[in-house]
Amino acid sequence: MITENLSVRVDPQGCWKATDTRKKVARSVAQFTSTKLFFEDAALERRKLSEHLLEGLSQPRNQKSLSSLYIYDDIGSELYKQITELEDYYPARCENEIIQNHRKQIVAYFRSSEVVDADRNKEIYSEPKVGPANTSQKNESKEEQAFVATDEAASHCGKKEGCKLDDIVRGEEHNEIALVELGAGDGTKTSSLIRELIDAGVEVEYIPIDISKYAIQSLLIAIQLEFRDSPKLHCHGLIAEYSVGLEWIRQHRPGRRSVVLFLGNSIGNFSAESSVEFLESLRSHLQPADIMMIGFDLKKDPEILRKAYSDCITSKFNLNLLARMNRDLGANFDLDQFYHVANYNPVRGCMDSWLISKMRQTINVEQLAASFELQSFEPIHTEFSYKYSIEQICELAVTSGFEHFQELSDPRGYFIDVFWRVP
Repeated sequence: MITENLSVRVDPQGCWKATDTRKKVARSVAQFTSTKLFFEDAALERRKLSEHLLEGLSQPRNQKSLSSLYIYDDIGSELYKQITELEDYYPARCENEIIQNHRKQIVAYFRSSEVVDADRNKEIYSEPKVGPANTSQKNESKEEQAFVATDEAASHCGKKEGCKLDDIVRGEEHNEIALVELGAGDGTKTSSLIRELIDAGVEVEYIPIDISKYAIQSLLIAIQLEFRDSPKLHCHGLIAEYSVGLEWIRQHRPGRRSVVLFLGNSIGNFSAESSVEFLESLRSHLQPADIMMIGFDLKKDPEILRKAYSDCITSKFNLNLLARMNRDLGANFDLDQFYHVANYNPVRGCMDSWLISKMRQTINVEQLAASFELQSFEPIHTEFSYKYSIEQICELAVTSGFEHFQELSDPRGYFIDVFWRVP
């Protein structure tokens, strides 16, 4: 196990310089550190990519596919960041709104030692539905109104209506929390929660998990620049696969509540079957009373969905899958000879994306010493993004071994963050 101490030096103009001091230690006491548990094997990764391409393009006509997992190299990650800033791509903006509007409530969930009363039915909460103003509620604070359960949530999950924050925050509060984030983003959403925890007097250890060393170190640098004067915050990045990282936390941080963040619409990249397997795997590495906060994109007007996935940057994002095959495997995909198409599949409840060949063409792949024929207008499936109803979310929680105790939505009801507890 390699632990790296990350130090940041800020000059008077606000510019920063970062240096890494590497040493083999069992555990570091530095405020900002990272541990590497995942070691890249370039040859192995190239072989996996080759096998995936061979399997995906060897399928019969209209059944060819390539996984969106391989879109996310450095170029793909930068394109995705640009997508999240587009006006029609609402998920990131909606989730930011949820966190900014309800960060105090969210932190209360994180800290409560008894968020679910085992002797009563579990309760679920949500934003009130958007509609005409209710004069009977005009004297209630915005915070109070945010905790009124919607009829839909109550009927779907069998919970009580009309409960407020005090009804669920019971018992002693946790003052030491391991805030674990699956995937290293830019820290924008998480920093708001970290700030709120610190202001509440909580000792926070922020532990992002990602297989990319660069992503982890970039995130830790950004967090350190913002919180360098906060003694209650410690950051320890884990360069690891999610399950490996969570097991490391369970072994090295015993007795401390873990709050695991899986934000954005990342869960939508899993099919119904694989989402259960993934969540069950996460659950097996957590301890009783640990909490997960997960983002879900809700089902909505298909035209809103289509616009969110049909723009020139999303087209480049999908085409980057072919570009990566060219770069890494010596393929000869001509990106100008493919259409990008995205549509909502109401039967599967997901957005599907394809790259469609504009003409009959032969794809040669140097790494495989093989070629593949594509007919005119033959599709290659590249991406799916599942959308959920509240019923499906509650069912997924139970099937995966969690207790679903709370939810918060943006005012339009486009996106939802749910809070699950390990029983």
